[in-house]
Amino acid sequence: MEDTKNQSRRKAARFVEVPESVLGRIIYLYREERKMTMKKLSSIMGLSINDVWRLENGKVANPTIATLEKIAKGLELTLSGLIDKMMKDGYGSEYANRKKNKKKRTDCEA
Repeated sequence: MEDTKNQSRRKAARFVEVPESVLGRIIYLYREERKMTMKKLSSIMGLSINDVWRLENGKVANPTIATLEKIAKGLELTLSGLIDKMMKDGYGSEYANRKKNKKKRTDCEA
């Protein structure tokens, strides 16, 4: 029973839920900024051209940590840098607004 529980935890830890369009937009903008082809970027990332296309077009719902590490490497970012960028560019804006509102309330109470 314990083994099954640990397997489930390990399996869950391998995936990160991100809004597909955010990650795709980051990859696309990076690639366009550097006038880089998908072929070139895929070779840097160590992924197939098809995988890069699927990521860029939001066809991968839950990339693994290993895939995010490859993306970060290809984008010349650290994994935490990539995650920060996704938070700022995507649903993180909602998080930032909530954090800002919370701070405003704290400031008013002081």
